[in-house]
Amino acid sequence: MFKRPNWQEMSAYKKSKSMDLHGGMAWEFMRRNPEYQHDAALYRAEILQTFTRPIPGYLKWLKDNHTSDCFESQRNFFSTADPKAYVKWMFFAREKWLINFMLVPDDDWSQHNILFPTWEDSQSFERTEFSRPKGPRVLIPVDLSEPLDLVLKRAAFRIRALRKSGIEEGTVKPQKKRVAAKGIYITQLRILDAVAAGIAIKEIGETLAPADANPPDVRGRDKRFEKAKKAAEKMQAGGFRVLMCKEI
Repeated sequence: MFKRPNWQEMSAYKKSKSMDLHGGMAWEFMRRNPEYQHDAALYRAEILQTFTRPIPGYLKWLKDNHTSDCFESQRNFFSTADPKAYVKWMFFAREKWLINFMLVPDDDWSQHNILFPTWEDSQSFERTEFSRPKGPRVLIPVDLSEPLDLVLKRAAFRIRALRKSGIEEGTVKPQKKRVAAKGIYITQLRILDAVAAGIAIKEIGETLAPADANPPDVRGRDKRFEKAKKAAEKMQAGGFRVLMCKEI
């Protein structure tokens, strides 16, 4: 399963620094979520069971050798060998985790696999009446033959007008959650990995912010990192969903 980076080394999070904030960074929190890890383990187990049906004893060999043995190939086999189960997992991923399909925690994020809302469900978009939206999602027609900058300007104007109208009508509830800078999320990931390794807050603070004052009577650094730990755990528990929404 997912091997956590060495939290003490900033260089271990080099990939996270280059990741898309709304996709890759959300995945970093999701892959650390215990409930997601549990669901992904069930997903992996079903794939392996499907793959090993025609090859008796192969699953035992995999477990004995502690390897997934080209899990990507097994996943592709699963989609054709048991399409109903594969579709079931796709719907599960979209309903519960708001992703297009399941990944296992040791999968690296790439632009080709996950972490954008599934906008293709036409039922989630509602028509507007007299420029008043019935819900938070609407379809806005654009003329793709026009210059892109003009299309974007017109769409932005339309979005602002619909958003204002929806808020006034009470059919749109504005999101108040803010997205932080990427560096803050990377620090949170390092804290989560340190806590998972059994490291105390005091040692985490000494490593990540050695120059910060932490007098015994105030313990300012300890308190700040305790607060950061709670924020990181909140992101891991589901707060990452705010990163998956392009509307914020």
